[in-house]
Amino acid sequence: MMIYLILGGLNLAIIFVLYYWAFKNSNCKHGLAILMLKILPAELTGNVLRMARSNHGLIGEQELSDHIQNIKINNMEKYLIIWFIFSCLFILVGIQNYGDQQAIKTIERPEFGSQKDKVQVEVIIEKGNLSISEDIVLNVNPKQLTTLQKQELINAYAAKLPEIILADNNSTNEIKSSLDLKKKDLKTGIELTWQSSNPEIIREDGFVNSLMVENTTRVSLFAELVLGDVKELAEIKTKVLNNSDSSYIKEFLHIRLDELINKLDGSTGRGSLYLPAENGQGTILNWYHKTQDYLPQLLILFLLSIAMTYVQRYAKTEKLAKKRQESIIREFPDFISKFVLLLSAGLVVSTALKKIALNYDYYNENKFKKPLYEDLAKMQERMRSTNASLTQELKNYAEASGLKEIMRFATIVSDNIDKGSTLAEKLEAEGSLLWHNRKKKAEELGRLAETKLVLPLMILLLVLIMITIAPALITM
Repeated sequence: MMIYLILGGLNLAIIFVLYYWAFKNSNCKHGLAILMLKILPAELTGNVLRMARSNHGLIGEQELSDHIQNIKINNMEKYLIIWFIFSCLFILVGIQNYGDQQAIKTIERPEFGSQKDKVQVEVIIEKGNLSISEDIVLNVNPKQLTTLQKQELINAYAAKLPEIILADNNSTNEIKSSLDLKKKDLKTGIELTWQSSNPEIIREDGFVNSLMVENTTRVSLFAELVLGDVKELAEIKTKVLNNSDSSYIKEFLHIRLDELINKLDGSTGRGSLYLPAENGQGTILNWYHKTQDYLPQLLILFLLSIAMTYVQRYAKTEKLAKKRQESIIREFPDFISKFVLLLSAGLVVSTALKKIALNYDYYNENKFKKPLYEDLAKMQERMRSTNASLTQELKNYAEASGLKEIMRFATIVSDNIDKGSTLAEKLEAEGSLLWHNRKKKAEELGRLAETKLVLPLMILLLVLIMITIAPALITM
């Protein structure tokens, strides 16, 4: 199977050459992935616009661009890893098949008493400049015994007969129910013929009529054990005219091969099955073990891996966006409470938002980042640098986040920005609703956690039961 070695070696050579060239020109470990991004269609690693929409307004423009580029590089590296792995698999399969492609002279027969084996082989027939190949399935019969071995086997089986025929009886001296008088032993092939000295008490099929016995009656069983495997073969001779036409020679070779295969299928012997090297009239036979072709399975697995990677190309971006949204929803009730507190203390809306952003920057330096407060700080920076209005920034942020809670907040602030007390009251009501929703979400997560713990608890229960009953089982 040189095709596997050629395909695998060629692919590995292409990978290493591209990697070396890309690394030399970019001096970066991701150079090959960056190079392939320029060569292959962009849709293969994910649509940039779709990724941007998932995170639009949630992170800065430069950060978003770097984030999308990193995800595309990561997706491309997955494709390259799949390419490399399957190239190595092709080489390994090729090496294995090459090792199996050895000329064979014999096929080991199964042991006596076993089922016949079906061995898949490949035979290459050569005659002159002509060569044909055929895939053959040979039926290899089990090894045959010598006369002495057959006698020893029959004697050993006869010695065990008193135990074999007992069925539900305790011993041959306490026969109360029917016996198991076998006609043939499937393991050894021994055929048995039974006779009874008193068929009215014990029939030849093993039935025992114990009602006819007044006290005790002695009955003798006679078994004839036969182990024979003699077969007779018939040979038909034909007269064949010389014909040098290539099409005829091929047909002739196929016919002779079919005759030989039928002969080999029916052959028996004490040793291995010998495969002839010639088939008469200058016909040369070369026999090989038929190797398994893994190409379809490898191609299907390769395509499935590529398809899975393609389908999952947006997974990382969507996961990040979902994580940010969940974090924002989780932090929003606390933010509303702080905002209402500052408004009640007399601060105006813009000053209250600025105060919350400054406090976050001061107390949260080098700590775990909170997306909501990070976005609020960026909003304050944009308002300071562009002199944009607060209401417009809030609306833009609400649309970018896609969260109904943020949209309601932006609407309430926009409609009541000049009504301090009214705004505080409405936001306080909104805050109560948010805290209630957060409590319900926590309860749902708690119930979900309980459901996920059912399987581990069942496993622990089974382990506990096994530990409890194990000593009792061991002492039985």
